[in-house]
Amino acid sequence: MRVYWNWKLKRFVAVSAFAAGSIVGTSTQAQFREITPNQPQNVINTDELQETRERFVPPKNSTADKTKQLEPVPQALTGEPTLAVPQKVDPAPAAKPVPKIASKSAQKTSPQQTAPAQNPVKPTASAPTTAAKQTPDAQPSSPSDIDLENLNPFSLFGPPENAPDAPAPSDGDTYSLVFNGVQPGTTIADLRELWGEPAKIVEVSGAEKLIYKAPGFRQVDVLADGTHADDSQLNVQSFVIHLQNPEDAVDLATQLNLNDVIPCIVEDAKGDPLGVAFPERGVMFGLADDHESVTTISVEAINGDLFRLRAEADDLNNYVQSLRDLDTAVKLNDKDAHAFWLKSELLSQIGQPDAAYDAAVAAVSRSEEPLYRVTKARLLAEQGNLGRAKRDMSAIASDSSVQEIVRARAFLDWGNLQATGAEADFEASIGAHTKAIDLAANHLNSKNAKIRRMSKDILVDAHLAVAKDIALGNFQRQEEVVPKWLVRATELAENLLEKDRGEDTLRMEIYRATLAAYSVLPGNFDASIAADEALEEGKRLISESHDELYQRRVQRELIESLFYAARIEHQHGRFENAQTYADNATAIIDLDNEGTTTFDRYVAGQLYFLKGSLHAIHKQDHDEAVVWYDKARPILEDKSLDSLVNRNAFAELFVSMGVSYWTAGQKDTAIELTDMGTKMLQTAVQEGSVPLEVLSVPYGNLASMHASLGNSQEAKHFGEMMAKVDSELKRR
Repeated sequence: MRVYWNWKLKRFVAVSAFAAGSIVGTSTQAQFREITPNQPQNVINTDELQETRERFVPPKNSTADKTKQLEPVPQALTGEPTLAVPQKVDPAPAAKPVPKIASKSAQKTSPQQTAPAQNPVKPTASAPTTAAKQTPDAQPSSPSDIDLENLNPFSLFGPPENAPDAPAPSDGDTYSLVFNGVQPGTTIADLRELWGEPAKIVEVSGAEKLIYKAPGFRQVDVLADGTHADDSQLNVQSFVIHLQNPEDAVDLATQLNLNDVIPCIVEDAKGDPLGVAFPERGVMFGLADDHESVTTISVEAINGDLFRLRAEADDLNNYVQSLRDLDTAVKLNDKDAHAFWLKSELLSQIGQPDAAYDAAVAAVSRSEEPLYRVTKARLLAEQGNLGRAKRDMSAIASDSSVQEIVRARAFLDWGNLQATGAEADFEASIGAHTKAIDLAANHLNSKNAKIRRMSKDILVDAHLAVAKDIALGNFQRQEEVVPKWLVRATELAENLLEKDRGEDTLRMEIYRATLAAYSVLPGNFDASIAADEALEEGKRLISESHDELYQRRVQRELIESLFYAARIEHQHGRFENAQTYADNATAIIDLDNEGTTTFDRYVAGQLYFLKGSLHAIHKQDHDEAVVWYDKARPILEDKSLDSLVNRNAFAELFVSMGVSYWTAGQKDTAIELTDMGTKMLQTAVQEGSVPLEVLSVPYGNLASMHASLGNSQEAKHFGEMMAKVDSELKRR
């Protein structure tokens, strides 16, 4: 078995050749009689085809000639995060919402997407929708003209005249809410004609704010888009209605016919809810200190900020909606670098690296924000430019002018890049990862919720990364040290989930990383606990979500976790367990889905091969093994996998499959696969990635196969090749 760390996947890429035929002892050498040039006439027993051995060959390391003692000490939490103090809402409409993280608990008390939609009442442009008495010659009424006795003040709200009766924001229907005949974009001249003269006019940041008294409300603040002597040259930019008394957010959303819009929570820097935004209507409720009742209603023109905010504040894993929101945000404002960056990160999570890289490039072209550059460098490595990615990431990590928490992220990613490729340096990788831990730990108790969450997320990833470095590197006491880092990562993940609303997939990532690490470590590890918990957690997350993209992400984590579990159990002879985990994994593979990625196919190919191996070894059923190998072969032979892993890594798999095809009577296919695997191994030996001895088995198998078919010249050739390999090994 050969295992690599692949940066494109942020995963172990492990290829294992499971035994797939008649086993004779445990020798790593083919169990055939030696054929030499002086013995060309010898016939090899065709019943003794030998499977390739299972092994772990660490990637080349600059310190491979010596082992090092390594006992890293994970960083400890330095106390609980400081509780944030609620911040009152500033009623000034000029301030747009800026918090980036939504509160999951707060969302549960906000207006729900599933509430029944109502058909809004449509006000006309010439008169408000009120109970006011009108005559044919009456001028448009102002708020002071309203019949207070019969007033329902919220009936003053409604859609514009051309709005549909049944709004459907998911289909792109957006419009700013109208209040008493006025909406963002209305000229100040029309405002004065409709509402009369304001009670007060003040200047705010170079713009006029007109303050009106309003029946049923404390006041209405209207912000113009500048100052000008001619009111026809000014427009309403936004307005804020201050309520007489706090209103329940859910009830108010129903009264304003906003239940058809998915709301999002707007938070301050401390993570306290400030408001509830409704992007498709340009509305935001300002919340009281109880975080549930509403004190103000702000209305502004439809803009990309609120759509971006809803995507960033998504705690409910609505990936489809978030991608739609980010597309809308950049369509409304193609200068929004942050929206492009968020889109890049989300596309990366759901397995679309090319589109993610394009979005990262768009973000950096609009802003040189270091965090955006970190993402671009990481995705640049996925595009195959590892050298440039390392240089760019190193420059960010080493720049003392960059915000410390961003440098921590850069060190984390830089460490991962150091552990990538044929020249992987796991000592350097550990150094970068521990530096990331040191920097991120400084912000564990930050009062800024966004920074605090980011620090904990980095700490989880960095601890898992160090565990990976040690497992793949050339270090002593790996089986003793790796679990300590995995346990610490688990503790940090639970803290993040419990106290800072970490991503729901965190536990799945822990299970997958743990099983992946143990699949390459020595020792008899029992995979059942982690595998069973991963299965239960994965089923729970999938059942609780209706988002296809999120479900697919969880399925990827679960399939990979079960694959590693099956491989561990297989390695230790617990075939029934291995069969159970492999069956569960293959049951949820769906390669016909249009969202299937190259990585999905890679894992599926490995699983299909594993299932074939289990039938070949455990049940000695080569006919059934071939059924699964028929599923694996098109995937493993697909050259598109070259973007993920050196296909020479599949060499031993093809050699092992050849044994079952031969036993099942498909002899031409058996020779074809064995020959393919042999050529791959020859290349790998020349590159120095595998030892010479691995060629002994396939040479012997080919010699045996050709001899059985009467191909004496081919049998002689491969017999001589096997003899040369064995002779060279004896001289060493």
